[in-house]
Amino acid sequence: MPKDEGQTAQPANEPGTGGAPSRRLFLAGAAAACVLGAGGGLVLALRLFRRGAPVPPPESGGIRPNAWLEVAPSGRVAIWVAKSEMGQGVHTALAQLVADQLACRWSDVEVRQAPTDIDLFGWQGTFTSSSVHSSWETLAKAGAAAREMLVAAAAAALAVPVRELEAKGGRVVHTASGRSLSFGELAVEAAKRAVPRSPAVLKAAPGDGSDLCAGELVGSSPERADLLPKITGTARFGADVRWPGMLFAAVARCPFLGPDSRHPFTRGRALAIDRDGALAVPGVRDVVEIPSGIAVLADTTHAAFAGRVALAVRWDDAGRLDVDGASAAARLAALAREGTCVEAERRGDALRLLTDGEAIDAEYSAPYLAHATMEPMNASARPVGGRLEVAAPVQNPHGAAQAAAGAAGLDPSEVDVTVTYLGGGFGRRAENDVVEEAAALASRTGRPVQVVWDRRDDFLFDFHRPAAHHRIRAAVGGDGLPRAWVHRIAAPSIVAQRVPLDRPVDPTAVEGAIDLPYELGARLVEWVPADLGVRVGFWRSVGHSHNAFAVESFVDELAERAGEDGMAYRLRLLAKRPRERALLEQLAERAGWGDALGPGMARGVALHSSFGSHVAVVAEAASTPGGPRVTRLVAAVDCGRLVHPDLVRAQMEGGLLFGLSAALFESVELERGAVASAGFERYRLLRLGEEPKLEVHLLPSGDPPGGIGEVAVPPVAPAAASAFFHLDGWRRRDLPLGG
Repeated sequence: MPKDEGQTAQPANEPGTGGAPSRRLFLAGAAAACVLGAGGGLVLALRLFRRGAPVPPPESGGIRPNAWLEVAPSGRVAIWVAKSEMGQGVHTALAQLVADQLACRWSDVEVRQAPTDIDLFGWQGTFTSSSVHSSWETLAKAGAAAREMLVAAAAAALAVPVRELEAKGGRVVHTASGRSLSFGELAVEAAKRAVPRSPAVLKAAPGDGSDLCAGELVGSSPERADLLPKITGTARFGADVRWPGMLFAAVARCPFLGPDSRHPFTRGRALAIDRDGALAVPGVRDVVEIPSGIAVLADTTHAAFAGRVALAVRWDDAGRLDVDGASAAARLAALAREGTCVEAERRGDALRLLTDGEAIDAEYSAPYLAHATMEPMNASARPVGGRLEVAAPVQNPHGAAQAAAGAAGLDPSEVDVTVTYLGGGFGRRAENDVVEEAAALASRTGRPVQVVWDRRDDFLFDFHRPAAHHRIRAAVGGDGLPRAWVHRIAAPSIVAQRVPLDRPVDPTAVEGAIDLPYELGARLVEWVPADLGVRVGFWRSVGHSHNAFAVESFVDELAERAGEDGMAYRLRLLAKRPRERALLEQLAERAGWGDALGPGMARGVALHSSFGSHVAVVAEAASTPGGPRVTRLVAAVDCGRLVHPDLVRAQMEGGLLFGLSAALFESVELERGAVASAGFERYRLLRLGEEPKLEVHLLPSGDPPGGIGEVAVPPVAPAAASAFFHLDGWRRRDLPLGG
């Protein structure tokens, strides 16, 4: 079975190279790269500095045609993966792309986390569901190049033409004579050959055994590369990092928003602290002020947290931002109706068509949401030979290096970043605020420091999914289909809180509301920037998460007005989109859309495209004494070519539950500029026993692979809202729905 190595942080032993970054790149890296989805985003240069322990030299006699893989004389195949493993299976899927073209045995593969080196591996951020899509061609060619070198070496050794040989199951076979040589036996001679400039990427149907030919591993579901270490407890997450002499830190931060917001945590200054009280706690070693607050350094995390309590910080609340959930919602609603907007999409004269006939009008709202990752935020840093080493569970290692360098007063070329396993990301770990804290403390103390947040910290100092308010108007023709569609979105800008926008519209605010697959007639989509002073960030599916709710809910209302069910109406709107139409038709069949339901039950449907993939969901709901409850979710997904079907299914199932939890229950409560729902006792999640029956149907196509990690989330809320409406006749336009 594949082994996963390289998770234990090791000190860097090679200096960085390269010049100073541009201002734009520095800002973008420090702000989670601000890498946006298709159709927009900040353009980033692709040369930075080497960071992280270098890839070790090849095993004696091994072949390494590129940075991605090595074939050793022992037959071991090492594959380096340059994305962060946060449970989504990226270590498996990306290694699979390489092994597929190499034609090795999956049991010979060892997956290793790549060092943070943009010159070798390119941009290593893990977000926008882009890992497989962006790496597909590069990794396939990496494996193909090694295969061709091994086959050429075999041709010389066996004295036969290359065309008579086939790479299969870790061997090169001469079918006519039955002779063969293993990859390990060929490694020494293969390493002497020139690396092919344009290796042939072979395509074949997925195989069903271990001795696979090139092109047969993609489309199958081998054992996950991270399965064994996670089962045995040998996997290393950020909180598992241990270095000699390490101190553990807990940081007291002002819990409310204040007038001074230059730094993410600079919300209000401390008027008084009990430093002596903190130092009296057994195990506490020091109290240090850093930009984000006041850190207590101790021998254990327990002592650090106890020392933070003993600090008894009194915060200055002069100028405290007076925003709560009700005032934020009211402000967003007012902006959606009358605020100054910028145009995101225009097709025809929708406003004129609205005034020519009867307009249908509806408004929808979505609250701020928390990430609530399984593993609380943490990071470790230590000075090593004039450099700074960071080991942390991050989605954006290049941004982490920039953030650490700024906090420690170093050049980014003097920072090495090692990525550990992530205990969940959902976009939260694209931010590197905790890395800044660890770097600042390690620099100040000259010792290894691990900063650990508790669950309350996670909620209080999150970068929330933006709240939003939508107003949609449409004019409908005699056939029941829209002749005009006007959608106005009031929402904060995620990007503008980090770097100046380089365009009028933040793409993350309008994604999922523009470029819709439906025939909607003339259309106008507008965005109203709404900075309410609350920190916002990237949350699983980003703008799609609230835009899909508004769009699909309004489509459902149009279907009701036309006297059609939601499925038939959407199929009419998709007359010119065969791919999405085929997806809906398959879903209708698999979900039994036309079958009768029992009393007290109803269905709803929603369709949404994001990150290069298409997902449709049918929700079934039942009346219960406690209100309507979702009892079944059936999803169909077309994400192009499937790399690892089991991983796709797992991500879909997780996304459906993630989306349902947010749709039914989740909302960040604000009181006077502070998060009041700072714990699971007030931030309600979907619980065991509340989960519905899940069915996921994969509809592969010949198209390139799209994203999968986020795409199941957006259609869940509108599908559930539709099912609830058909159950009790109450149209729910505000999230969360309850249930």
